Amino acid sequence: MVGFYVDMTAIPNHQHGYILQNGDLQPYDVPNSIQTVVWDINPGQEMVGTYKDSAGKQHGFLQLPDGSAPITLDVPITPPFNAVGTIAMGINPGGAIVGQYADSGGHTHGFLAVPAGE
Repeated sequence: MVGFYVDMTAIPNHQHGYILQNGDLQPYDVPNSIQTVVWDINPGQEMVGTYKDSAGKQHGFLQLPDGSAPITLDVPITPPFNAVGTIAMGINPGGAIVGQYADSGGHTHGFLAVPAGE
């Protein structure tokens, strides 16, 4: 199980992701982020979510089970996308990722990212 919680003792309040496995709660934060939210995990233990960097920009991420650095998932900021923020919200057993992004005009769009070769 994955999710997020808010640390109300921090000023300002800080969101952290977590992994709950066999009754053991482990906090999870994307390195150097000011906010991390874990939205989903698949049977292969690949996690997806969103984080904000120190400038407040929102990025999607994919965390592989090997403990390597998370992979940032950003919809391109160039036309026709003009994305200003990306959220990865779900991952299926095959590694396909769904999410949303906002464009510079304030509109929200969905996306589907499939592993290379599929």
